[in-house]
Amino acid sequence: MYIIERLPNLEVLKLTKFAFSGPKWKLEDGSKFGCLKLLLIADSDLEYWEATHENFPVLERLILKVCWDLKEIPGDFENICTLKLIQLDNCYSSLVESAKKIQEDSMMYGGTLVIRDLETKDGLLNKKSSEKMGAKMMEMDKKMKAIVGDEEALMEVDENLMILSMSKTGESQGTRRIQDC
Repeated sequence: MYIIERLPNLEVLKLTKFAFSGPKWKLEDGSKFGCLKLLLIADSDLEYWEATHENFPVLERLILKVCWDLKEIPGDFENICTLKLIQLDNCYSSLVESAKKIQEDSMMYGGTLVIRDLETKDGLLNKKSSEKMGAKMMEMDKKMKAIVGDEEALMEVDENLMILSMSKTGESQGTRRIQDC
């Protein structure tokens, strides 16, 4: 990135298809994209992004697409007074929440930041939902054992439908369907 930062008139930067490698992008205090108005990061394995408003002083649009590992936008972006749009496409909900916090903080100072959220994915399970999921799996396991007994089972999940194909000797004995609990 050091070379790109040195392009004085760069207004649009599109980092797509793993354009930079590694999970961390840390911009030093002296690093500056002084004329950058649009930053697109797409199909990235970026996890941690450390930057300040001083690194992107005139940024107007930030677009993040398929950034599944990135959990938050640098919080100091609330201080980019020129930032008008953050678009999130196919990212986790935690990234959307991060953007909304920046929007709230920006609006307190008179900003007009718009958040465009396209196809948000549910974030990682928190402790409570993880416990619920574990209990649900145990309940499903009990039901499967009641149906299958000691026979081998091949499970195939199709959204709300679980199909169990049972066999004792490798031959298909039949198929039973269980609606998702």
